[in-house]
This record gives sequence, structure tokens and C-alpha cells, in this order.
Amino acid sequence: MRRLPSTRTFLEIFKSTIFEDDQVKMLLIVATFSFLVSLFSSQPNGWVAGASIYIAVFFMTLISTVCNFGKENQFKNLVK
Repeated sequence: MRRLPSTRTFLEIFKSTIFEDDQVKMLLIVATFSFLVSLFSSQPNGWVAGASIYIAVFFMTLISTVCNFGKENQFKNLVK
């Protein structure tokens, strides 16, 4: 009997997307830098730029994770 390939959980795919994608790493570094610089600036709402980058990265990673999770489930069903 054939053994089915194991699929990763949603959280495992999410973590791997964050830690393996170079663009996500770069955006997180830029967001952190922007956020820290805005904390020490005199502008009252300077932190918004850094926070918006974090939010954009979160949604980008979430959408990528949903797509990859669906692909893995489709592959698992194809092998059955």
C-alpha cells in the first residue's frame, strides 16, 4: 500500500514563508527600522509608516500561505 505524503500544517507553512522568503525578511527589516526611527522623531503619527509595512507583510504572507496550503491539499488529494 502506498503511503500518502505528509502535508504541513497552516502554521508551519506560515512560518516557513516568513523565514525563507528574502523579500519578506527585507520588508520586516525596513518596517522595524522605520518604526524605530519614527519613535524618536518629533512627528506625532510617524509610527504609521512602519505599522503599515508590518500589516502589508502580514497580509501578503497570509495570502501566500493560503495558496500554498491549498496546493498541498490538492496534491494530497491527487495522490489518493
